[in-house]
Amino acid sequence: MRKALIILTALFLATTSYAQVRFGLKAGGNLANMDGFDKTKMKLGLSAGPALQVKLANVLFLQTELLYSIKGTRSDSMQNANAKLDLNYINLPILIGYRLAPNFSIKLGPEIGRLLSAKSEIDGNTTDITDFYQSFDFGADLGLAYSFKKIALDLRYNYGFKDLLERANGNGQEETKM
Repeated sequence: MRKALIILTALFLATTSYAQVRFGLKAGGNLANMDGFDKTKMKLGLSAGPALQVKLANVLFLQTELLYSIKGTRSDSMQNANAKLDLNYINLPILIGYRLAPNFSIKLGPEIGRLLSAKSEIDGNTTDITDFYQSFDFGADLGLAYSFKKIALDLRYNYGFKDLLERANGNGQEETKM
């Protein structure tokens, strides 16, 4: 992650002499779920952090963010118990954007995430399960954005490529992806 930040900083320093640079703050909600668990439901989480956008050409831009994100899942399939999984991450998406119209753009790129903590809550009893999860996550983002004067509406889908948790089952390993 440190190498990515160094490369990104060098790229921004090289392009700021002729490119338009915009800084901002991003805050919003997310819906997360995990593959690999039975009968899970989407869980509402939050994301917030700084964002940077560099205009590369008339319709092309580079955008990166450093986001604190709360992800996870929930389930009520356990016998008379409600379960919730909270995963807290620092995420670094690096996106290439293409302006389809003056206020409308599409974005695509990789995202790396660093797990800060993982907690499981079953009927009010909370357990730290950080050690059972991978420290890093890697995925791809695809999104659409509509920009107003000072605010943008950004709708994005993230698919995780890496197994977050490996559990032994009767057939070997079961994958879990966000």
